[in-house]
Amino acid sequence: MMTTAGSDAPRQSIGSEVPQQTITTSDMAPVANIHPFEAFNPDVDKWASYRDRLLCHFNAYGYSYHNDTNNRRKTLFLSWVGKETFDLLTQSLFLTESPLSQKVTLEDLLLALNGHYDATKSIMKATYDFWNCKQKPGQSFLEWDTELRELARHCAFTSGQLKDKPLDRAIRDMYMINTCNPKIRQRLIDAEDPDLRTARQAALNTEKKELDLQSMTPNGSTQLSSINKLTTRQQNRPQGGKRSPNPNSSPQQKSKTCDSCGKSSHTREDCWHRNDTCNLCHRTGHIAAACRSSSKVEDKNKGQQWKQKQPKKLSAKLVINSTSTSSSSPKTCSMTVNGQHLRFELDTGADVTIGTFQDWLTLGKPCLTLSHDQLTDYNGQAIHVRGMCTVDVNYSGQTYALPLYFVQGNGSSLCGKNWIDTLKIDLNETYYGSSLPVHVKPLQVNRVYSESKLAAVLDKYTATFSPGLGCCNKAQAKLHLRPDARPRFFKPRPVPFAQLQPTKEELQRNVDMGVLEKIDFNKRGYAAPIIVVAKPNGKICICGDFKVTVNQQIHVDEHAIPTIDKIFTKMNGGEKFSNLDLADAYLQVELEEDSKDLLAINTPFGLYQYNRMPFGISSAPAIFQRIMD
Repeated sequence: MMTTAGSDAPRQSIGSEVPQQTITTSDMAPVANIHPFEAFNPDVDKWASYRDRLLCHFNAYGYSYHNDTNNRRKTLFLSWVGKETFDLLTQSLFLTESPLSQKVTLEDLLLALNGHYDATKSIMKATYDFWNCKQKPGQSFLEWDTELRELARHCAFTSGQLKDKPLDRAIRDMYMINTCNPKIRQRLIDAEDPDLRTARQAALNTEKKELDLQSMTPNGSTQLSSINKLTTRQQNRPQGGKRSPNPNSSPQQKSKTCDSCGKSSHTREDCWHRNDTCNLCHRTGHIAAACRSSSKVEDKNKGQQWKQKQPKKLSAKLVINSTSTSSSSPKTCSMTVNGQHLRFELDTGADVTIGTFQDWLTLGKPCLTLSHDQLTDYNGQAIHVRGMCTVDVNYSGQTYALPLYFVQGNGSSLCGKNWIDTLKIDLNETYYGSSLPVHVKPLQVNRVYSESKLAAVLDKYTATFSPGLGCCNKAQAKLHLRPDARPRFFKPRPVPFAQLQPTKEELQRNVDMGVLEKIDFNKRGYAAPIIVVAKPNGKICICGDFKVTVNQQIHVDEHAIPTIDKIFTKMNGGEKFSNLDLADAYLQVELEEDSKDLLAINTPFGLYQYNRMPFGISSAPAIFQRIMD
């Protein structure tokens, strides 16, 4: 399409595609084959590079600032620049006047885009980044050199106010880079490109304002808003539990021992134990370490046993029911401990027996040892164990040496299961008295057999309880293929190099037990890959992945698996129960000959086939349950 400057010929709209144009003006010759320029992508392209290449493109086709009388370059630029930049110009950068107006030239558009994409390139900020740019680990020298040159491009070393004064430029940059006052640095960055005198005066003014502000506060320091933390600490107790010595106290006061805690690092007036209660004499004003009572002097070493450190936490927890929530009165038992008469509350939910601080005093303050057990109550809350000791317990005419734990608190003393079992306390008599109600069955567990009877049973059935893999002689397992079943052969899966030797040993172990059999080929064409699983004990387990071979092509047995309710119903009314655990239960069931070829596995060491029913077969649970029933 041909257009002439000043003519009334119709024009193409800016939004239409302009693949090729031939343009003539009154001052220039026609230029043919104007190829479109690529669109600008802010995420990939740099605006300065795109702008320079665009101007070169116009110059190559004869478009320059002097002969562009009808804003042809602006029209072409808007049609090429892309939707994102076009919307930026029309909706953000030109709000009062449309960029499509004849008054707006290409130079106006480029100037607006220069300000938008280079607005964040502050000279002072770029200078700070330049002098702090160090070569990063793994960054090549060429990459670092490119990064430095890109940063230097925005520092205005050759175009700034101090381009002819390198010494002034170096001193001004040093003001901003190495000052320890962040407010001075911020003030210099806001100044954009100041000369040395302006930068120096800005730094001096900023520092003077800070000094003037400090002089106007009551204490000579800047008054800052604070948030006070509300705590439950005592008024004189410092954070962290320690108080630093008073700097105004005399040397004689510093060396004097505090009457509240026994330390010499502070006076009693500054001690945070001044309002504490002593655990020995129960008086207020000191702790047990500084107690001067007669009992403290006599039992100095024993008294210190009570203030043991926190016990070490172990993974095993001992459940202690330290409080009774029952509406009825607790059941207690009296016994003699170290010659003193004590009463304990019977608690079958407690694993150990615990005593209180008052019990420790009653027993004559025995020496305590640090306990490595952590006790918790029924809510899971930790119970602070002061220590433990071995005591002599006399009950029913017998004397026993039993452990007793002492805990913090004023609750009841508990007789746990360890004492109940050792002392053989009759709970039936304790709860129901000597004569039991008719409708109440005694709470007792009778031993079914003695050790001699157990040994006789084991000797009679030696073959059943002997180590090794057993074999079921009642039935054999058989797999039923579907009519449309097709053989599936998979290559062996790679096994980690560290598990190759253990895998070979495990295969040989199964061959020795008769579970597996080494074969050279499978006439039925089935082979499943194996999965090697590491056990917690360091050994490995080899499983065939039969879900990709036979599980999808066999009829699954539909024998019902009993629920737990059915099992409990059958056990109803029983008096004697036995718990037998079969070793490798499925592997004790032999396979029929026709089913062995279906259960071949492909390993890094060749083909093997199962002679016993392996785990992972979809019919295995029903087959095994049918045999058990």
